[in-house]
Formats: sequence, C-alpha cells, structure tokens
Amino acid sequence: MIANENLLTAITSVFEDDQQIGTATGKVLPKWDQQPPDWVLKYCHNGLLSLANYGDATLISDSDPGIWSCHQAIRRNVLFEAGGFNPENTDGVWIGDGETGLNIKIKNLGYRFAYQPLAITYHFIPAARTTQAYLNKRLKNQGNCDSYTDFRKDHPGVFALSWSSFINILRVPKFLIKSIIQKSSHLDSWHMTRAYAGYFLSRSLYGVKLLLDERFKKMVLKDDWLTE
Repeated sequence: MIANENLLTAITSVFEDDQQIGTATGKVLPKWDQQPPDWVLKYCHNGLLSLANYGDATLISDSDPGIWSCHQAIRRNVLFEAGGFNPENTDGVWIGDGETGLNIKIKNLGYRFAYQPLAITYHFIPAARTTQAYLNKRLKNQGNCDSYTDFRKDHPGVFALSWSSFINILRVPKFLIKSIIQKSSHLDSWHMTRAYAGYFLSRSLYGVKLLLDERFKKMVLKDDWLTE
C-alpha cells in the first residue's frame, strides 16, 4: 500500500466532525503490476481485490459501506469496546470475517461509518491476483468468511446447519456445469460462476466443521479478541 500525502489529515477530519463515527475509510485505488484481463476489471474491481471508490463526496452511514482493513481508521476506545478484529487469514486460509466482523460489532454498538474520498491509498496488485486460480481461492475463502458471519448472526441449530450444508454441496456441480456452458458460449461470466462452485463447497464444509467440532464452534462465537 502507498498512502497519499494527505491521508492522515483527511481521514482524521471525519472523526473530529462527528463523535459518533467509530471507523472510517477512503479511496483504495489499484496499482496493477501489469494490465489485468478485461474480466478482472469487470468483475473484481471491488472488494474481491480490497478496492474501494464510492465517489467524490464524504459519506456518513449507519452501515458499513465497504471498509477494508488495508485502509481503515478506528477510534481506539471503539476498537477495544468491540473486542478487536475477528480472526481472518490463518496460514493462508480464511477462517473468519476479519474487518467485516469488526464492523458488524461496531454497528451493533451504535457507532457510525465514514468515507472520506480525500483519504487515498494505492493498493499494489500483483499479476498473480488477476488469474482464475486466485479468484477461485478468493471465493473459497469468502465462503468461509460468510459462513462465519452467518453462524454468528443466526446461531442455527443442528437441523438448519445440516440442511444448509446439504443444499450448498448440491450447488457445486450446478455451478461447475454452468461455467462450462458459459465458457463454451464465450461468456466471460464463466470466471465468476466457476469461482462460486468453490464458494459453495467451502460453505458446505464449514457447516460440517461447525457440526462436528465443538471447539471450533466456540471459537466462531467468541466476541472479544483483545482482553479475554
């Protein structure tokens, strides 16, 4: 990441204007290692590559507009009150929802979110992150992330968790077949469809692990990662 020279001044200004703002972000713009394929620009110029550009006006919201930890400022007391970031990347595999979970906790505490477009950082994106292999891995990890978020939100019982795992595993061949059809029809949407096959596989396997591993389930439900 490379920050522009006004980043700190710009991003701290929103906290001074509104004491109820708990966390803020700004623009996250790409610096490509090499020109990406058109389908990457079409489908991944967003949170899949931790990019953010929500316009040129300051935004204040009661909900997370899409704040990624690569460009996030948080009030210190709010960070501790929320219990810190949830776990995310562990040995290359996402097991939780990271800043997404932190921002959910911040919202539940009644704090607001801000986007300051004058706070700009540039995200270096290597060529390896503009490939189908990376997108497949990224969506598999997102499946773990979303499963973690949903379990914390809904606390499903054994039947509901078993049923959702079953439904998700059935979606895998459906998306694989659909991606083959799209690719043979020269539709670039096959890239995302193929990656979503891995997404639903991850969601199914995550549900099974929640069913079978009580220690893992307890970890998922933990709120405070700073003081406990």
